[in-house]
Amino acid sequence: MLKIGSTCPNRALAGLLALSAGVLISGVAAAQDAPAVPAPEDEPAPSAEPEHKIQLTKKRPMIDLATPTPAGPVGRTFHEHDGFTLRINAGLGTLLSAKASGDVGPSVETGGLTLSYDLLIGGAPSPGFTLGGALSGSMQLSGDWELNSGLKVASGNLNTIVIGPFAQGYPDPHGNLHFGGMLGLARLGADTSGPGDGLSAIGVGGAFWAGTGVWVAPDWSVGGLVRLDAATGKDDDVSLTSVGLSVMFSVLYN
Repeated sequence: MLKIGSTCPNRALAGLLALSAGVLISGVAAAQDAPAVPAPEDEPAPSAEPEHKIQLTKKRPMIDLATPTPAGPVGRTFHEHDGFTLRINAGLGTLLSAKASGDVGPSVETGGLTLSYDLLIGGAPSPGFTLGGALSGSMQLSGDWELNSGLKVASGNLNTIVIGPFAQGYPDPHGNLHFGGMLGLARLGADTSGPGDGLSAIGVGGAFWAGTGVWVAPDWSVGGLVRLDAATGKDDDVSLTSVGLSVMFSVLYN
């Protein structure tokens, strides 16, 4: 009985050892049969060339949706009052007051229709503001020189020329509404008492105008203006003065 009882545990222990050895051998065989994991390769160096906006050759296609910073606003280069300026005006007006008076003798006055004209040449130191030189004049077309009593002494023939600097401004540099003025040397010529007795008075004169217009080309505009002008001068002992108002057609290159 003792022999049989001691033999059973020995057999059980031997069987357990054999089972453990079989499991270990199976694990080693499975590990040898498994495919080897490749070692990671080194990452390629970044390229100096800029990447394409759309890249479809990589493992993960990429589209760059970034937008560039917008450029600054571009200023208008036409329909703007800047740079060289040339304005020509012509129209009709009236003499509001014209008088010739001397140190001795009676004074005579005249009035009537006039032909008015202007030539302005200059430049714009800043958009919408123009400086330059101007020639402004008027020539009497109708009327008579008369004494205070109404007696006619000669046909009206007063003409005035003023040369000097001018300034002109535009509230909107892209519009044509404008205001301007000039002041300069004036010459007034007249024949107040018949042929052969002409006057040529030298003095000062000026004008103020306001007008508007429309663009007809990138640098050309046409329109109209109203001009108020005045001049005074003296020839020996005779003084000549005139004040006129004109409505004029205007052509502008600017």
